[in-house]
Amino acid sequence: MKLNFKKISAVLGSVVMAGASLGFAAAASFPAPFVQNGVANVAVVYGTGAGVSQLDQVSAGNIESNLGTYVTGGSTNISGENVLLQMPSSYLHVGNGISQVFGRSVTKTDMPTLLADGTYQDSQNSDHSYTQKIDVANLTLKQFDLEQYDSNVTSTTPAIGFPLSSGANVLNYTLTFTSAVNSSLMQYTNLNLMGSSYYVLSASSTSLTLLDSAATATLSNVGSSTTLNVGGKTYAVSVAYIDSSNVKLTINGQTTDTLQKGSTYKLSDGSYVGIKDVLYNTAGSGNGEVDFSIGAGKIILNNGQNVQVGTNSVSGVTATIGASGKSISNISIQWDTGDTGAITQSMPLTMPAFDGVKLTFGGMTYPKNENTTVANDGNTAVKVSTTLEGGSVSLDVLGIDKTTGNFTTIGQDSNNLLVTNNSAYLNKIHQNSEFVISGINGKVAESHVYKVTSFSNTTENGLQVVLTDQANTANQVTLTNGQASSVGVSTGITLTPSINYAAKNVSFTASGTGANFASLYTNDGLKMLLPTSVHVNGNASKPTVQSYNLQFTEADKNGNIASGNKFNITVGSVGTTTKQTSVTGVSGAGSAVEVGQTNVYDYTVASPLATAISYNEGPTQETASLVYHGGESYGQLYLASPSATISGSSKLGNVLVTDSEISSVSGKNLVIVGGSCINSAAATALGVAYPTCGPAFTQATGVGSGQFLLEGVTGKFGGSFALVVAGYEAADTTNAATYLTHNTVDTSAKYVGTSGTQATLQVANSTA
Repeated sequence: MKLNFKKISAVLGSVVMAGASLGFAAAASFPAPFVQNGVANVAVVYGTGAGVSQLDQVSAGNIESNLGTYVTGGSTNISGENVLLQMPSSYLHVGNGISQVFGRSVTKTDMPTLLADGTYQDSQNSDHSYTQKIDVANLTLKQFDLEQYDSNVTSTTPAIGFPLSSGANVLNYTLTFTSAVNSSLMQYTNLNLMGSSYYVLSASSTSLTLLDSAATATLSNVGSSTTLNVGGKTYAVSVAYIDSSNVKLTINGQTTDTLQKGSTYKLSDGSYVGIKDVLYNTAGSGNGEVDFSIGAGKIILNNGQNVQVGTNSVSGVTATIGASGKSISNISIQWDTGDTGAITQSMPLTMPAFDGVKLTFGGMTYPKNENTTVANDGNTAVKVSTTLEGGSVSLDVLGIDKTTGNFTTIGQDSNNLLVTNNSAYLNKIHQNSEFVISGINGKVAESHVYKVTSFSNTTENGLQVVLTDQANTANQVTLTNGQASSVGVSTGITLTPSINYAAKNVSFTASGTGANFASLYTNDGLKMLLPTSVHVNGNASKPTVQSYNLQFTEADKNGNIASGNKFNITVGSVGTTTKQTSVTGVSGAGSAVEVGQTNVYDYTVASPLATAISYNEGPTQETASLVYHGGESYGQLYLASPSATISGSSKLGNVLVTDSEISSVSGKNLVIVGGSCINSAAATALGVAYPTCGPAFTQATGVGSGQFLLEGVTGKFGGSFALVVAGYEAADTTNAATYLTHNTVDTSAKYVGTSGTQATLQVANSTA
């Protein structure tokens, strides 16, 4: 492979910082210092002052969730009985359903208490063994708009989890008797369903009436009394009236209606009393006796109908009683969503009526977080900024004609080319031209961006050329004419120069595994195809291009570079009189969800690596930023008992605290959400009295109506670092949080912004 290249002198690279553009990468870029090298040391503090908006807590939660994506290592822990819905080494990727990683029923092997085998005893003391199982629906892990599935969310909100449309199946529970049970022998017995005991108040082959957490007792004669404990609550019961078939009970001071055998009565606290039997000796002393039960709730299972709790029908929860004549062989509960719903990391879903199980999401596990941006160089070129093996690099990949909007050069312009193809037409001396040399070998790939910085012609060494690595300018490579020299540490790439010293012209021949000049591999293995066929330098044989797809390819789940999913960032031109480069679209990455009303759209590629893309349509010259995870990324969904909780060192955990609780997070770096009017921690960080509101806040910070502040401070909370994320109003604070989590932000600096897409870096960093 040969590369043609001309060069006579080196021009030192410069850093252009326009406001707080996506291309700017500061030494203390968010999420540092809150999460560094996958390890978190952070608390997110929201205010509790008078007039505080709930939006501040929502913004704090969004920042917490964003920080969690940068935490790596460790393992997830969940308390209580549970089963992880995946098979060993079969991970749940974005875009996959549960059946693809857990294609079987959940049984006693997975949940030995809740789904234990057991023995049911009918009213004649005959034993019937039974088994239990749960079949979870093929729920699909995806990015979605939480607003469409949660009525408490009032603006478009990207979320990763399991969206459930109205009427969608969640799971099916089945209890199967080994030998069928005569329904007429089930009344006044105990039946276990999903780890809970229910008292059967009445039974037929098509209907069962159950009392939850029931306790039973017998009382004789008017005035006799007893005390029962049901679900942790005490009930004092006495007989108010009894005759041959009727009874009245007084329970905690409340007297029931007249009841007969098989009757139920709802008490004022929502529990139920059921009458098992009424006995009365009319021939003798006239003594009476009543057998009764008190249960925490009444559940009615009618075959083929919604389960009824008390007098309310539970939408989406349907009972099926499998019977032949009077013989019941199985009892099934089908759980569908009544309305729309979702399962996210902060929002588990608990089965209605029975509260027997819940589905809880442990969140996503990402092995790495590598940032790449596609933006502009401030004017007429498309700039890609990323990290290579040698360090960070910004590369102009396409230049535009300001009048026509056509891409005319690969690189910034005709004097600053990016040479990617040996057919590139070079008709002059190009002082700042550069090239990429890459190699790939299965799971190993590398790229280097070089400039020719000098030529020499000495008697001792002959013709030589010096290359400078643009990702690490301290790294220089001297190549001798006609001799192969190594430039690739990992893949064994070599370059052999062919030098015309008089013309200061050099071409290179590359060798080594996968050696090429038209691909760029990031440090963690994301492949980008470089342009090779635009209208270059007036070469009419090449087509005019006004729109170009920059194609990216992930690794596969096994780490094979460039073997995974592909997606495109489309670039083009904007403007009328003077054309400028801009990102114009994203394709191959699934559906986008807008972040609030910010014109920022989030994508998550449905793939084993789940690359995240944030497309910012706010500025005139639109931009896109990518977070590439460099390895298999997956979610973990658990079927668990209702009391189960999730924690783990691989997750950020709950780091939200109020300003009144700040002493409990001493030593942690702080993200302080909300201004000094409602957040006392913000007042401390900004060095003002609490509360400082309105014009006084503007005087102290320079932030007025419709604006927000991002400012990093030290020395206000011991040795901890604090970042104030605050707006003049609550909506401005929301914009501040959006800007922080969707742009490259130097957390040690001060920004003043007006929307989730626009902010200006102040001249002086904070020294408070």
